[in-house]
Amino acid sequence: MINTSKQTLFLVDNEGNVEKAAQFLVGGGLVAFPTETVYGLGAHALDANAVTQVFKLKGRPTTDPLIVHVLNSEAAKNLSLLDTAQVILFDALAQAFWPGPLTMVVPAASCVPAIVRAGGEFVGLRAPAHGTARKLLAKAGVPIAAPSANLFGHVSPTTAAHVYDDFPNASLIIIDGGECSRGIESTVLRLEHGGNTVTVLRPGGVTPLDIKNLFKSKNIDCEISVLKRYETSVEVTQTAPGQLLTHYAPQQPCYLSTSATLLKGLLNWNLCDLENVFVVDFQKKALSWKPHVGYYFDLSEDGNGEVAQNKLFAILRDCEKNPNCKIILLPDLSENRDEVIAALFDRIYRAASGKFI
Repeated sequence: MINTSKQTLFLVDNEGNVEKAAQFLVGGGLVAFPTETVYGLGAHALDANAVTQVFKLKGRPTTDPLIVHVLNSEAAKNLSLLDTAQVILFDALAQAFWPGPLTMVVPAASCVPAIVRAGGEFVGLRAPAHGTARKLLAKAGVPIAAPSANLFGHVSPTTAAHVYDDFPNASLIIIDGGECSRGIESTVLRLEHGGNTVTVLRPGGVTPLDIKNLFKSKNIDCEISVLKRYETSVEVTQTAPGQLLTHYAPQQPCYLSTSATLLKGLLNWNLCDLENVFVVDFQKKALSWKPHVGYYFDLSEDGNGEVAQNKLFAILRDCEKNPNCKIILLPDLSENRDEVIAALFDRIYRAASGKFI
């Protein structure tokens, strides 16, 4: 048996190592692997005991369901119970956006263990685009239940080193497939019964406009609804992952900031000295703070949302590791109407638990 000791094992992405990892996963072990979004912590999705270990290792409440990764739409349909109208939507979305950063939440087939579904009736399905993830799925020959490979609520991992930082001593294999290209989690989209509506539950790499344009090109009459609330209690059972307000958060307190004058408030409240204030900016809005604070980084000086998405989690982890960091200020992007930036701000907002300073 591979890696039976409490020691996280790194494997470089090559044919033999992916084969070993696949065998370990099929046998009930946990494997962390890269996707184009973030690294996932994977288990055999149809093995309830293996999936239970994912929840235990992450410290994830069992009220929060998992995304199941598959190779293609055929494999996904084996795990779902779609009505006729939902099949039309599913096929169109899968053809357009799979493999890729879209998770579709659909009625689950009985073969999907209750723990994967958090006891509910739905399952989130995704076909990842990353070559390593696809090789692992192909060699394992089973669907893989995989939330992000980090401690529950912590900043998501975009490198193998991030995974190791959270799980240095576990019966876990990490396949190092390099840095994730997207940098934030997939869009989560629920297909409502009857096929008249789809609901965006979590923004990501596939935007509502992308979906609208697809349906228009296919002459599909379907309303697109966007959920604009977050769940505040981990005790409430979720129909899909990614619904909690507090998430993607470093150990230090984070606040959303709107004006350089508010920096004075930090001093007035005696929260910390300026050298302990770390500022994460976007489009040079807080550039004037740079000479006065302990750390300053702009996610994208020219306002490129995809570039900023790719950098966000790594920057938050870098801030967290710095012993001088006491408070992290994050940019308020709530007024920006760009859908790519809306997905970025979703992660920023929840890293700060919605708190403004």
